[in-house]
Amino acid sequence: MNVTVMGLGVHGGGAGAVRSFCRRGARVTLTDRRTEQELAEPLAALGCEPAVFKLGGHDPADFLNADLVVASPAVPYRHEFLEAARSVGVPVTTELAVAAAALPANVATAAVTGSNGKSTTCALLHAMLTARHARLGRGAAWLAGNGGGSLLDRMDDVRPGDAVVWEVSSFQLEYLAEVQFRADAAVVTNFAPNHLDWHGTLAAYRSAKQALLEHLRPADTAVLNAADLDVRTWPTAARRVLFETRICPLPGVHNAQNAAAAEAAALALDCTAADAEAGLKTAVLPPHRLHCVAERGRVRFVDDSAATTPESVIAALEALPAPLFLIAGGADKGADLSAAAAAIAARTAGAYFLGTTGPRWRELTLAANPRHPAIHCGDLPAAFAAALTAAEPTGGTVLLSPGCSSLDQFASFEARGAAFAALAGSYSASSSRE
Repeated sequence: MNVTVMGLGVHGGGAGAVRSFCRRGARVTLTDRRTEQELAEPLAALGCEPAVFKLGGHDPADFLNADLVVASPAVPYRHEFLEAARSVGVPVTTELAVAAAALPANVATAAVTGSNGKSTTCALLHAMLTARHARLGRGAAWLAGNGGGSLLDRMDDVRPGDAVVWEVSSFQLEYLAEVQFRADAAVVTNFAPNHLDWHGTLAAYRSAKQALLEHLRPADTAVLNAADLDVRTWPTAARRVLFETRICPLPGVHNAQNAAAAEAAALALDCTAADAEAGLKTAVLPPHRLHCVAERGRVRFVDDSAATTPESVIAALEALPAPLFLIAGGADKGADLSAAAAAIAARTAGAYFLGTTGPRWRELTLAANPRHPAIHCGDLPAAFAAALTAAEPTGGTVLLSPGCSSLDQFASFEARGAAFAALAGSYSASSSRE
């Protein structure tokens, strides 16, 4: 069997697919537009040797002559080489679809999507399901997709009676619609304009998200946000459960909603209320989400680099006490920044912008409050220095909550968060040497 894996991806899916098909004895071609130098780290961690490497570009023959193409969701669904493969009858799929098809019988499944809160909701739901299995003394819960890496690497350990939680993006759902993907419980956390640079229109983005509900059965459960007037009306054949908020140890109304969404899905998958409560207490949340990375004197440094939408900036500002010194900006995804800029003008003691959207953020913030200390700093070190200078006299929180993609200046939001934490750690450590 000739399998072409297109793109290693950033969440481990491509590497997982390569390893899985190598184990099956397939002749695997790994092709990526990035060079060997750019892929040095993931290639070193690959742990197997594909039959063919095609790096720095793609060869049409690898798609036309394949028996199967496994594409990274970061590759546009209508990419010319994928369309060429489809035109000659070569099936095109993704790592998540391959893993879902390989699950043993009687595995409970949940899938979570939304514009914001996916990863946190998945982590909470996974912890609740883990608590259930611990109470029963059998089985396990698995976290996969964007938040948990490739399940293909762990498929041999998945057993009947286990549970799987998938985090699924709109990019993934474009592909998954083709294979009529479904889950026993499907969660939509919320919906707001996002990735318009990718999808082109808000309607296309909405359609991609709605694909999660399209193939649900009447016995399945659709967990929808009661406060989101768009999401709550999305069509589905499944049983509807609307979530609101619940008491939660995490800061912010948005996390109270995430916890309520996770609990609703957990109850649909036979957890008890006690399992949900236990999960909330033991959940290990993904990094870069309102995570305090350092403190020195009266200044705290909070990494919220995973906040890549304007709505997530508003949520962060509402979750933390004043005074706040915000670092925001990054690559433009086509989102409307005006509401977030108004919140920045009202809720922060200073705002320090970076990246390609920096000038627009500053313009909109000053339009909301001409006296606001809003500065376009260009890059993260400059923004950090400016925010720190403003925060030191009074104390407060220096908050990285960019509201934009990182890809204009960083390889990922994780790299951006790590760079912020390094700056904060260096400043904090300097006090112990003084």
